Formats: sequence, structure tokens, C-alpha cells
Amino acid sequence: MSFRTIYDHTYSENGWRMVDRDGCVVANTVPFSNTAPIRAGIAATILNAWLIWYHRHVEPTGSPVWGWSATNDVKNSNHLSGTAVDINAPKYPWGLRTMPAARIAKVREGLRLFEGTIYWGADWGRADEMHYQIGYREGDARLANFADRLNRGHLGIYGQPAAPPPPPTNEINREAAAAAAWIGERLFDGERPCKDGVGRYADFTGGSIYWHPAVNVGPDKIARAIAVPKNIYETWAGESWEQGTLGYPVRRHAVIEGVGDIQGFQGGTIYRRYGQPGFFVHGAIEKRWHELGRETGAFGWLTSNERDAGGGTREQTFQHGILRWHPSGVDAQLTQEN
Repeated sequence: MSFRTIYDHTYSENGWRMVDRDGCVVANTVPFSNTAPIRAGIAATILNAWLIWYHRHVEPTGSPVWGWSATNDVKNSNHLSGTAVDINAPKYPWGLRTMPAARIAKVREGLRLFEGTIYWGADWGRADEMHYQIGYREGDARLANFADRLNRGHLGIYGQPAAPPPPPTNEINREAAAAAAWIGERLFDGERPCKDGVGRYADFTGGSIYWHPAVNVGPDKIARAIAVPKNIYETWAGESWEQGTLGYPVRRHAVIEGVGDIQGFQGGTIYRRYGQPGFFVHGAIEKRWHELGRETGAFGWLTSNERDAGGGTREQTFQHGILRWHPSGVDAQLTQEN
């Protein structure tokens, strides 16, 4: 195997030496992979295994896989060291997030099974959803250990196949099933991207469901979708949905029987009484209101959003009082008796 210096780099971004074509083998493990030279040895064992796992459990490879390259626009690209592959590149343009939530969940499950030996380009600031590379530096003992386990049948990729893992759950569909009693019929097939290009949503006759890969992540590292009922959604929409101050929903809505709905978001909480406009509370005023008993306390329900009160102060009105924020704290003033 011969090594090289290219664009003044002897190592690629992931810490592997730049290699010539003679240091690579052709993948040829799944359809369209015979176009992808891969660094011989441990890297080939792991990347070939990833191609097989992806083809079996994420989606079929339907276009030529890209591997080692002689040149590259990125001067320390991992393709120059033969330690990266691009899968189904036409479907996942560089810089865009187009992969649906269910497929993202499948990729995440695979990355978990590969124990950090594979890194996904979607996790860069500028997304590269087609791109998968060796996740540890050249010589890292974790790579040799994992490659050895693969060769001895781990994950059922080489040798006798193991029983396939259960398919990951589409979180939007999971939440729709949980909300089946009230959310109604789906208004379009599948899901659509949010304005940020990362989150996903689906609309129903009784509300909407939103999901983001970095929001509502549980101990199992799975991001849960959250349903928003129409009564809350109308208020949230008035604040520019997830693009505004409130961000994405983080808790399922709570129903106060015969009174109204409450739902928590990243940037605050919406309260809406039936037949009335909804309002949201956040920050120091929300904290103080909670200390005073929230909607069941002396101040009652919100009757406005927070607003500028002049002189560097902010205020928010409630059924029976006003809370005023100033730099040293929040003052509470009751205006009506309960």
C-alpha cells in the first residue's frame, strides 16, 4: 500500500493517511457498490459491513456508491484516504436534509449497532446525508476489535445472517396512534419538512404532529414526536410555529376538563381557555406565576402575552392580576378578588 500527500495534506479529516488507488479494494458487496474503491484492511471490513447493513435495513442501494477519489474539492476529504462512502447520492444532495424521519431512525439504529466506527455526514453543520466514513482515527484499537467481531459473525453480516432487528418505529406514526382518540384523519401521506429543513410534521383534521431529531430525546436516544391539538395549534401558528419564540413542542397537551388546554414548548407554555384566545408565558414571569399556583392560583389564567411596559420592564396580565418583570425580579399585583 502506498501513501501520498495531496493538497499539502498527508491525513484526511478523520485521521487516516492519504492513500493511492493501489491501497484500495473494490467494495462490490451490494448493488452498485462495484464503483467504490475502499481502503483495504480494517476500513474495508467495516465500510463493506455498513453497506450491507444499510442495503438490508435502511433502503436498497439504487445508484453508484462513491468511495476513494484521486482528487476532491474538500482538501482533507476522507474519500482521499479511501475511508468514506457516499450512498444513494442523487437522493441526498450535499447541504440539504431530505431524508424522511423513518429512514433517519433506521440509520441511527445502524450507527448505534456499529458503536461509533461509522460517522454520518448528516451530523455535520452542513448536512451530507449520503456520506458515511470511518469514525475513529487510524490505529484506534476499537476499529480492529469491531472488525474482528464482524468477521466472527457479529450482527450477522459476514457468515450466517442473524435474525433481522425489529424495524424502528416512525415517531410521527407512533404519536398519531397514541392520539387516535382525538387527532382525526391524516390530511396527506407521509410527512413534510419544517421550514428549518430538519424537523418533520404531519397534519390531521384535529391537530398536527411535529418531530425534530434533537428535540424530546429520551434516555434511549430516540427523539419523540409530539401532537399539538387545534385549540393550541392556532395560538402557536400566531407565533410563527416552530420558527418563532416558542420553538417545537416538548410536552403533550394537558386538558383541564371543561376549561381549556395547556401545552409546553421549547420557549414557553401555551394556555388556552375554550372559547377564548390563547396566550403563552415564559421565562421569569412563568417561573413566578408557577410559584403563585399557575392557573389554579390567585392570578388565574393568562389574558395576554408578555408585553413591553416601558422603562426597561415587561408585564403580563392574568384574570386577577398583573406580573411585572424588571431586572431585579418579578412583582405580583392582584387586581381582582377571586
